Amino acid sequence: MSDGKAPATVEARAGGKFGALLEALRAFIPRELIGGPEWTRLLDRIGGLPEKGVASRCGFEFRLDAPAPAADFFVVVIPGQVLARYYIRRGTTDEASPAAAGLARHLVLMDPDGPSRGNSVADWNNGMTLEYDVAEVARGGAAPGVFLKTRRTRTPERKDPHHCSPRTAAAGIAAAVGWEPDEGERRAVQRAFDALPAGGEVAHIGALPGRAPRALRILVQRLERAEVPGFLECVQWSGDSDVVVSALSDFRDICSRFRLSVDVSAHGTAPRLGVELFVREKWDREDDWLATDIEDWRPVVERLQACGWCLPEKARGLLAWPGVRQLYGARGVHLLYLGINHVKLLVEQGGVRAKAYTGLRCVPVRPQG
Repeated sequence: MSDGKAPATVEARAGGKFGALLEALRAFIPRELIGGPEWTRLLDRIGGLPEKGVASRCGFEFRLDAPAPAADFFVVVIPGQVLARYYIRRGTTDEASPAAAGLARHLVLMDPDGPSRGNSVADWNNGMTLEYDVAEVARGGAAPGVFLKTRRTRTPERKDPHHCSPRTAAAGIAAAVGWEPDEGERRAVQRAFDALPAGGEVAHIGALPGRAPRALRILVQRLERAEVPGFLECVQWSGDSDVVVSALSDFRDICSRFRLSVDVSAHGTAPRLGVELFVREKWDREDDWLATDIEDWRPVVERLQACGWCLPEKARGLLAWPGVRQLYGARGVHLLYLGINHVKLLVEQGGVRAKAYTGLRCVPVRPQG
């Protein structure tokens, strides 16, 4: 993914805050994707996070049909490490919100070296991503969304790939965002799991405490395209499955994998459906953006434009995003990785919109001296 440009210089960063690193990397972030005022809003929202932990695996979400050059933000949290301890400290103060306290409790239970290791929470999920709404929210914003990667075990002896019951997953994610238990919600998740075809699986389950109405989001993968209408009918999605099938067909020759994003609650399945598209063939890793380059994604961006789902300026920004660069500074040499992970088609009321999810990683390769 190297762009062949000369190495860049990054000055020493004070305080160990992620915002300082982002400021140093501003030249590599296309302004078609994040403009000046939107950049300030982003820094205000997530700039205080610790650089160590965030910089190793984070990313941005862009609305490709929206003129505003704004972004949401997400970060992977590794239990027991710096960022997890940061959220635990924030969630164990007297002023902590229910969402912050729920996140802290979950991370304590997930700590591999903590006193609670071996508990049921640590047994059924093995990864966490936090999603910050920034682009369309007021200054400050709500608690981040929490997405838990479900542990999967598919063997010849064990046909069910899920390492826990659907009700356990529903209760676990609700607790992680500080919600009270909801029996109707658990039944809805159970129905979604039951609707899966034989080879299908739930890869992630999440909740966004800052959004209304309350719902749990399940990310379903390993479905065949022909199985999509039947699954959507079983979960009682109110939309037109022909639109979903048509969208998948539009990208079948250039996107080898897809994932469905379905919001379920005690009141039914939400009308908006997400269709995530990937260019790599294998499901063996989550960070596709580290294994692909712009030539993998150029046909996808061009196809999105042709469908009318991506503005020309957003297409230019996406095509300028990927690359690997060496950064030199007072703190030694770092490698900056920028890549595209996947695109998401949002289907609602018969219409389609598009988003892109990109990754950022900045890691030291040679320390000072």
